[in-house]
Amino acid sequence: MYDSYSQEFEPTVAGAAWQYRWLVLFLAIGFAGLAWLLASSREAFTATAAIAVEDPRSSNLFGGTGADSPERYVRSQAEIMRSRSVAARAAELAAEADQPVATDTETIVNRGLTVNASEDSGLVEISYTAETANESVVVVNAIATAYQEIGREVAIAEYDAALLELDSSIIELTQEGEALQEELRRLRASDAERLALEAQLENAISRLLLIDPTPVGATPEAFQQTADRLNEVGLEIATLRAALVSEVADPDIRAIEDQYADLQDRLINLQTVRDQRAVDAQLVSSGVAFYDPAVGAEASSARTIVVFGFLMVVTAFSFPMVL
Repeated sequence: MYDSYSQEFEPTVAGAAWQYRWLVLFLAIGFAGLAWLLASSREAFTATAAIAVEDPRSSNLFGGTGADSPERYVRSQAEIMRSRSVAARAAELAAEADQPVATDTETIVNRGLTVNASEDSGLVEISYTAETANESVVVVNAIATAYQEIGREVAIAEYDAALLELDSSIIELTQEGEALQEELRRLRASDAERLALEAQLENAISRLLLIDPTPVGATPEAFQQTADRLNEVGLEIATLRAALVSEVADPDIRAIEDQYADLQDRLINLQTVRDQRAVDAQLVSSGVAFYDPAVGAEASSARTIVVFGFLMVVTAFSFPMVL
């Protein structure tokens, strides 16, 4: 049979908690205090810097060739930011900061560093957690700076190597062109008919230069005689030049002339590329489109435990309202 009396006074969790509310309150306060001590002893700060990366090889300035996919490029740059090379450079920069911080590669890589990359936007967030706010800010900014410095140095080294290779190719083509010119001079020296035409041309040009101008006040007949001589020699020069142009050259000479013309085109193209790369090297980019350094740090300790303890205190005082 249902016993209303026993049901009315049957112990419940809420009732037991209310009955021993002072014990619950004492435990909650004690737990909160211990949590606060734990939080204070393990207090840490996290600073975050943001870098938007883009592949400089994908821009028009650098020719737009050889670029990775944007997603792959972002992932690779995030891995570089996590690398020991960047961490070692960052440790040096942190030691030279206005408010210097002593750290090392192992500490940066294995303890405080976190890198999160957004492949969609190209934004990479670098976070560093340390015992003090100053250390976290200085180190995270040193990591970002180290990444940019190393990226710029690598890019400059690549362009220097490309310029050296282009210069070497230009020197080789120039030497090859000089050899072809020397061969042309040798072959043309043995072409008697062409030599005769060139000698006649030189003679006609000399005679043209030796024609005396008609003095002022001369008769119209004298002016006409001078004009006739100029026209005669000028026509001879034009005829000789046309003969030289239309002369069927020796097949060996024509082949070398074609080689030399092709070499000159290649040399001009290489020189153009070399000049453009020299400009690119001066404007070389580290691949950073935007950099937002850390200016402060947020506490990232075990204070959530304190909040939980405080909630227990509030709960203990709320039991009467529940009952």
